[in-house]
Amino acid sequence: MNKKIKILISILNIALIFTLFSCSFSKEWLGAEVTYTNQETENLLVRPQNFSYYTFIKSKKTIDEKTKVLIPENVYKIKGKDFAYVAMFFDEANYGMESWSFGKVLAGDNIMLVETKYQAKTCACNTSGKFFKDYFLVYGNYFLKIKTYKKTNICDKQEIYSFLDTYYKNSYNKEFNNIEDLAKLIRDINN
Repeated sequence: MNKKIKILISILNIALIFTLFSCSFSKEWLGAEVTYTNQETENLLVRPQNFSYYTFIKSKKTIDEKTKVLIPENVYKIKGKDFAYVAMFFDEANYGMESWSFGKVLAGDNIMLVETKYQAKTCACNTSGKFFKDYFLVYGNYFLKIKTYKKTNICDKQEIYSFLDTYYKNSYNKEFNNIEDLAKLIRDINN
């Protein structure tokens, strides 16, 4: 009886591992319009992945073609039916080192709320910097880091209001306390 249970558990473990691997690597290719930094556009199939979208996004023209890697230094924006990514440049003056990242757009078209991981240097002793995950408001080449506590509650409301007043000329009347509220506000002012 013990031997049968061990065999059954082994088979279930193998099936579980196979299922997890097959699901994690079977992400489909999605159609998107890619706008490069020189403002040229191209329709491509892309495969953004949660663990790497901030540094690169795989692409190809057709399913049969070889994969090409899109990096934020060369791309301005990637926009699909239900997703968008924008390139962001982090300068040495504000982040201790120069780095690039793709921001995943959570809300908005003009003024956008994005989430990204980016590399910044926190002290002179660490030459390669360290990765941080944060939320930003983005308008063109301008962006504002959103200071949060407990990951989603917003601390710097006045800075956000100032950013919105600068880049959004119409009036809006909505209070926000967390990232979800801010995403709703950004969706509303972009409509």
